[in-house]
Amino acid sequence: MKSIGIIGGGFSGTMTAIGLMKNSTAKIQIYLFEKDNLARGLAYADIDSHLLLNVRADQMGAFPDDIGHFYQWLQDKKIECEPSDFISRKFYGDYLSELLNSAVKESAAVVKVKIIKNQVIDIDTELKKIVFETHAPVKVDELVLAMGLKSPSGFNFTDIKQSDEPITIIGTSLSMVDVVVYLKSINYQGQIIAVSRRGRTPKEHQFYDSSVSRPVYDFTKNHSLSFVFETIKNNLKIYEWRLGIDAVRPHSQFLWSHWTIRERSQFLRYLRALWDIHRHRISPVHQKILEDLKTSGQLKIKTIGFKPYTPTTKIVIKCHGPNQLNNHFLQKLIEKKIVSEDCFHLGIESNKKWIHTIGPLRRGQLWECTAVSEIRVQAKQLAIELLAAL
Repeated sequence: MKSIGIIGGGFSGTMTAIGLMKNSTAKIQIYLFEKDNLARGLAYADIDSHLLLNVRADQMGAFPDDIGHFYQWLQDKKIECEPSDFISRKFYGDYLSELLNSAVKESAAVVKVKIIKNQVIDIDTELKKIVFETHAPVKVDELVLAMGLKSPSGFNFTDIKQSDEPITIIGTSLSMVDVVVYLKSINYQGQIIAVSRRGRTPKEHQFYDSSVSRPVYDFTKNHSLSFVFETIKNNLKIYEWRLGIDAVRPHSQFLWSHWTIRERSQFLRYLRALWDIHRHRISPVHQKILEDLKTSGQLKIKTIGFKPYTPTTKIVIKCHGPNQLNNHFLQKLIEKKIVSEDCFHLGIESNKKWIHTIGPLRRGQLWECTAVSEIRVQAKQLAIELLAAL
């Protein structure tokens, strides 16, 4: 019996496994290697019900051909909400867990699934074996690296429940918003200082009727960074900026893959920060929390520029963006030349035909590949490719 191993049990790994189970007609063995809770990862961990998805409910279906699937699940569970509501991430973790469990049961006659809750520490490429911290090695025919985003802070939020010590948050993007919302939910009373080079925070979502005109982009004839930038800038004079930015999203992977190294470097240096706060937006509920805390003076956003910054508070939480490459396992793979890191240190690419990557690890190749809308497509395609390779 052929076997497929998946390292990582967050959205990327879970949906790859489900795709394999739904599409396999031959008997196969699937191994899921995840030392923490399956089907949750960092994004949907059951930490606090106040943490909301950054995308409306009716757009968060786990399957690319049924994007309303999550909203229908909410209705089936009698969870009151509107299609445009931003739902607790806890519910999304519950949703993925149920999808995985259902897929395991429905495919049991054909697919065997074994979950190994242990830390992967190495890969023996000669024997195609996965090496663990305290578990016997496991041999696989195909392997998927599906490690998603890792928290840069390493900080246990529960440590500050009884404290009113001032806190410094390094970074002012989505991770900072999560921390502030959590602090608000536990009634934290201390001063919160969030700092970043430019002091920019994510923008708020708004919605428009389907009848509202939207820009249409065509970059097939000219996809240079300068042309793209000028085209978007001109459209933003005509359309509300969210409509202009959202219309670029379907083209983002095409553009990134066709830009030169120089163009990618220019984008990362001069435009990335602007793109991130306008493209990766937050719910109106979270936006109001930020504004209320800023108005009261409890939250201060500081611009520190590019000079070295030394926090003056005892408690410091790093929220300057997750870096999934900053772990011993991936660094070992890079050193052994099993995978290669891209020149911008965004992601990796496998050097072995039997080892595949999905999700955030592919940022160097695709740039936009950390959200559900992109990963659900990748997972379906990868499952089909893996089955064809067996």
